[in-house]
Amino acid sequence: MSSLVFRCSLFSGIALIFFAVLHSVLGLNEVLAAIRVGDITKDAATMITISWIFSGLALFLAGSWILFLSRGLKRSAAGAWWQALFVSGVLSAFGAGCWHYFPSAIYLAGFMATGLILFIPLLIAAGHYHRGEPGAGK
Repeated sequence: MSSLVFRCSLFSGIALIFFAVLHSVLGLNEVLAAIRVGDITKDAATMITISWIFSGLALFLAGSWILFLSRGLKRSAAGAWWQALFVSGVLSAFGAGCWHYFPSAIYLAGFMATGLILFIPLLIAAGHYHRGEPGAGK
């Protein structure tokens, strides 16, 4: 079971890093273009630009965190399980909640799906990480 969770964590982590690159490269250009043409006011431009850069960094860090946890998930470490459950759960809830309010932003479904790809196997494998099997609790 830890092998499946490990593969799902690799996929989710790499996907988030890929999303971070797309967000930073393509999305920032769109924000800057919107500022240039006046779609974003000069008063809000600095805050929106900084928020955009920070959100790209946060995506990268979340993906990296999941990749670092993947080794512990492969070893059946309960601490890695809890952290991965938290990150994937928050990502899933964020994607689902925001997609509910902004249904035309289909990329939010991508965040939800990326989180669920890890969250669901983690829930299914919960007993494996907590019943004293080799590596559990480390």
